[in-house]
Amino acid sequence: NPCFRIKYNPEFYQGNYMKLNVELYGTAILNTWLDRPLSIAGRVYINREGKIQTKLVDFSQPLLLIPNLPIHLNHKVNEGTALNPQIDMLPMVGVAKGDKKLNHQFLIDLIAKKLDIDPADIINYDLCIYNCQNSCITGFDNDFLMAPRIDNLSSVQACVNGIINSKRENGIDIIALFDNEEIGNRGKNGALSNMLSLILDRIYNNYNIQRDEYIKSLMSGYYISLDVAHAIHPNSPQRYDFTSAISINDGIAIKTSSKHNYCYDNEMNANLLLLAKEHDIPMKISFLRSDYNVGSTIGSALSSKFPMACADIGIPILAMHSAMETMGINDQYYLEKFLSIYFTK
Repeated sequence: NPCFRIKYNPEFYQGNYMKLNVELYGTAILNTWLDRPLSIAGRVYINREGKIQTKLVDFSQPLLLIPNLPIHLNHKVNEGTALNPQIDMLPMVGVAKGDKKLNHQFLIDLIAKKLDIDPADIINYDLCIYNCQNSCITGFDNDFLMAPRIDNLSSVQACVNGIINSKRENGIDIIALFDNEEIGNRGKNGALSNMLSLILDRIYNNYNIQRDEYIKSLMSGYYISLDVAHAIHPNSPQRYDFTSAISINDGIAIKTSSKHNYCYDNEMNANLLLLAKEHDIPMKISFLRSDYNVGSTIGSALSSKFPMACADIGIPILAMHSAMETMGINDQYYLEKFLSIYFTK
């Protein structure tokens, strides 16, 4: 998810304020991170008798904040203020008290206390700052769910439920949950790597299926790229396509782009629309405006590596990449039901 990753040796002081040096990860809407309760989670690598051991840590409580400048000192704040990730987005964690300012390893000490280990055993870490506000249902008729990280936890949830609830007896069903989609699918964990192809190769090899049969199976297969879609904004409808935009609680969007920012195959789209219609699941093809450049998905990254029938689908949400996003209360139900049917059929 778009967030802030904590740099190495991050602790420093700005006057008496204890702060952390962080790096922006992905394309976050920066001003949505201001004045929110933030926490820390990730991996910590510790020394255990000369071997590296990995531990997960999640503080699960507010630890940090990034304060706004008051309007009295920034009179044009409501006209739009550019935020510098290296200057304006560094979170504060506390205020120095007495000799506490002499300690420049307050993060390491905090992690050590949480994990009940010696601070000297911490060798490295991969830690993110996240919005730790609780999700909530809102609207006069409980139409909306507001939550951090709907993009792309909603899709992960649907994939996991879909493959668990599948009743298909023949063939191989796979869900692939990649990292680094928000930074261009790069790295060994990204969709542009050879990870998925190598895993598929090993699966077929262990079933003693010949290479030619594996290739034929691959080319006759199907895949869905599951990622949230842009719901039409109630205050800026002019920014959306005027014939195919989708609203919250309208069901599932099949995202289509002739530029192949999304993966798509018109016959595959037709099959998905028919499958949805047969099971009373609302689904429609959705385009964005032709004069806007949009981001791409895992689907387009995979389409050149896997010549399979494919489609890009997802639930429509508002405020994508905000620290707090909004989805329709019904759409997740539609998505999870559809994925279970998709894997079964």
